[in-house]
Amino acid sequence: MTEKTEQPTPKKIRDAREEGQIAKSVEIATGIQLAVLLGYFWVRGEDIVDAFQNIIEVAIASTGEPLRVAMWRVATVSGTLMLHLLAPVAIVLVLATVGAVMSQIGPLFAPKFIKPKGERINPLTNAKQLFSLRSLFEFGKSLLKVSILSIAFYLLIKRYLYSFQFLPLCGAECGLRVTGVLIGWLWGILVLFYVVFAIADLAFQKRSLTKQLMMSRDEIQKEFKNTEGDPHIKHKRKEIHRDIQSGSMAANVKRSTAVVRNPTHVAVCLYFVAGETPLPQVIEKGVDARALQMIAIAEEAGVPMVEQVYVARRLHARTEVGDYIPAELFEPVAEILSLVNEMRQAEEGIGDDDVDDELNDDSDDDLDVGEDTEGDSDADTHSDTDTHGDADPDPDPDPDPDPDPDNDTDNDTDNDTDNDNDNDNDNDNDNDSSTPGLDGGVHPRGASGRNPRPDPRRPADG
Repeated sequence: MTEKTEQPTPKKIRDAREEGQIAKSVEIATGIQLAVLLGYFWVRGEDIVDAFQNIIEVAIASTGEPLRVAMWRVATVSGTLMLHLLAPVAIVLVLATVGAVMSQIGPLFAPKFIKPKGERINPLTNAKQLFSLRSLFEFGKSLLKVSILSIAFYLLIKRYLYSFQFLPLCGAECGLRVTGVLIGWLWGILVLFYVVFAIADLAFQKRSLTKQLMMSRDEIQKEFKNTEGDPHIKHKRKEIHRDIQSGSMAANVKRSTAVVRNPTHVAVCLYFVAGETPLPQVIEKGVDARALQMIAIAEEAGVPMVEQVYVARRLHARTEVGDYIPAELFEPVAEILSLVNEMRQAEEGIGDDDVDDELNDDSDDDLDVGEDTEGDSDADTHSDTDTHGDADPDPDPDPDPDPDPDNDTDNDTDNDTDNDNDNDNDNDNDNDSSTPGLDGGVHPRGASGRNPRPDPRRPADG
C-alpha cells in the first residue's frame, strides 16, 4: 500500500465536505451558548430573581384556596413571566448556535451524510472507532470538563462557606441573591474554560481530518488526470487557445496558399508565391483539435483545401513551421498547388487552355512580325540591286557558266539541312521557354517534371 504523505487536494476536501466530513468543534457552540446565557443573566438577573420571587409568593398565597384554583393561578403567573423573560433568551440561543456552526462549516447541504450506510452499523467498524484516537480524545475532553467544573464549584463553596451560615437569618430574598452570585461565578469560569478548550478542540479536529484525508502521490496524479486531463493535452489546449487569442494561427491560415489535411486529424498550411518564396513553405500545422480549428478558419476564409493523407502526414512529420518542403515531396506538392491554381482559375472564369492560347497567340504574332521584317529587308535588297543594275547593265549575263552543276546541287542540299537544324533548335527553345517552374512560373506544375500541355496548332518535331 502506498504511503500517504501528501496534503489533501482541494477536490479531496470538497468531496469530503459533500459527505459531511468537516472539521468542527462542538465545544465552540457550547461555549457560545454559555456565554449568551451568562450575558443574559448578567443583564436581566434581577428581573429573573423578582419573577421567581413573585411565583413563590403567589404559590404561598394560594395555599388556602382549592387545589385546582391554586394550580391555575400559579401556572398563569409562571407562564406569563417565563414567556416574558425566557422567550428572548431562547431565540438568542438558537441564533447563536446556528451562527457558531455556520462560522465553522459555512452553508452546507450534505445529503450523503444522512444517507444510510451499512458500515455505520458494522460492529467491526464501530469497534475500531471505539478505540481510535478520536474516541480517546473525546473521553479525555469529557473527563477534563467534569474535573474543571468540580474544582470550580469546590473553590466557590469554600470561598462563600462562611456567608452560607447567615442565610437563614437574611430570609428568602437574601438566599436567592447569594445563589445568583454563586451561579454567576461558576458560569463565568465555565465560559472562560470553554473559550480555551474550544480553540484547542478545533485545532485537533482540523488536524485529525487532514490526517484522515492524506493522499499518496499516485492518488494525486490520478485525481489530476481525472479532473484536469492529461498534462500534455492540457498544454496543447492552452497553446491553441493562446494562438487563437493572439491571432497568429488565424492569420497564418488565412494567408496560406493551400491547406493539406487528413481529413480532420492533420492539417498543414502551405504558402507559395512565385518570385517571393523559392519553394512552398510550411507556415502552420496542427493535429486533432488544432487541426479542426485550422480547417474551420480556412473554410471561413475561403482558403483552398486538399485532402491528401500521405502528403499531410509526411509534411507534419518531416517539417516544422517556417521550413520549406523536403525534396521528396516536390512532386506531390507541385500537383497540389497546380490543382489549387486550376481551382482558383476556374472560380475566376479563366482556364489553363485559355492561358496557353493567349501565350501561343503572342508567340505567333512575334514570329509574324519577324518574318515581315525580314521580307521587307529582302525587298529593299532587291530594289537596291535592281537600281544598280539599271545604272550599270551587265553586257554579259553569264560569261562564265558553271562547269560543275553537281557542286551547286550539293551546296543547296547543305543549306536546306542547315535551315532544318535551325528550325529544330527554334522549336526546342520554344518548348523550353513554355515550361514554367516552381521558382518563377505562373503554374507550379513544371516543378514536378511534367511536360506542359502541347499546342494543337504547332506541328510536332520531326
